[in-house]
Amino acid sequence: MKNITVFTIALFLVACGGQLGSSKVESVEIDDTQVESNEVVNDASENEANEVANNENEGKDKETLTNEYKESLENEDTTKISDDLKALEEFATLEEEINLSEAQIEIIEDNYGKRILLIKDAEGNKTHKSIFSKKVSKLKIIEFDGGQIFNEVIE
Repeated sequence: MKNITVFTIALFLVACGGQLGSSKVESVEIDDTQVESNEVVNDASENEANEVANNENEGKDKETLTNEYKESLENEDTTKISDDLKALEEFATLEEEINLSEAQIEIIEDNYGKRILLIKDAEGNKTHKSIFSKKVSKLKIIEFDGGQIFNEVIE
C-alpha cells in the first residue's frame, strides 16, 4: 500500500514536469487571429479613440496645450449662470434681492446642512454672500458693503 502511494506521487511529479503552479501559454487563437504570448490585445474602439486624441495634439508640447486650455477658460462667458445654479431652492429669492444679470456665482460650501454661495460682479469683485440652511429653508443674504439684506424662511 505504501509503495502504491509513493509510486502515484512520483508519477504525478514526473507528469507535471516539475512545473506545479506555473504555466505559460505560448499562443492563443481568438476569432481566427493568432496572438503570441506577452502581446497586449486592445479593443479596436479604444485604439481609435487614442489615435484621434494623439492626432489632435500631435506636435504640441505640454506648455502649448496648457496655454490653449487657459485661453479657452478666459474666453468662456463666466457671467452666464448655469442651469444647475438656477435649480437651487434659494435662486429665485437671490434673483429678487440681487441683480444677477452680470454676476458670477461660486459655491463655497454645499453639505447636508447648509449651502454657502459667493456672488461676484462682472469684474470678479465679491459683492454678496448667501447662506442657505437646508433643514429649515432659511436664507441669509449678506451684502459686503451694506451688511445683511435678507434673513427669512423661503418656500
